[in-house]
Amino acid sequence: MEKIMKENEFKPLLEAQLSDAYCMECESKKILPKLQEAATDANLERTLEAQLITSNSNIEQLEKVCLLAEMDVTIDDCDDLKVVVGKAKQYLDKGPVNDAGILSHIERINNYKSAIYNSAVRFAKEVNHPSIHSELQILANHTYNIIDRLGRLNNDQSDERAIRNL
Repeated sequence: MEKIMKENEFKPLLEAQLSDAYCMECESKKILPKLQEAATDANLERTLEAQLITSNSNIEQLEKVCLLAEMDVTIDDCDDLKVVVGKAKQYLDKGPVNDAGILSHIERINNYKSAIYNSAVRFAKEVNHPSIHSELQILANHTYNIIDRLGRLNNDQSDERAIRNL
């Protein structure tokens, strides 16, 4: 009985995380092509393309997870998340400074996504749903991989700038 109560208590938390993740992915999907077009660095363009592919895949995966969990996710109540993603619009002018801004903001968005997915993974474990837990862990790993790629891109750009300034 206590286990069922615990599972029921965590279900709304999981549903909220899934809604937030879905919103972040949908909003990211809208802005990424614009950022890719504004980017002047070829590596950043390719990374943004990979990010878009990942976001599209994550949206499909989240929809499957929600079906499995018998939960409805909405993007009706995600104004705060839209603001986080929408701030990237300030970097739509072309140029190396905007490339740095794009990179910085995409890192911020992905770190936010990572926090959402990691919480969802924990809550899925609490509601005792191993298949949902497993699927969400894959999504968390995808986000981590993008964060890692962005970090390497950022380091490469920093190294390149340092070499030019020698």
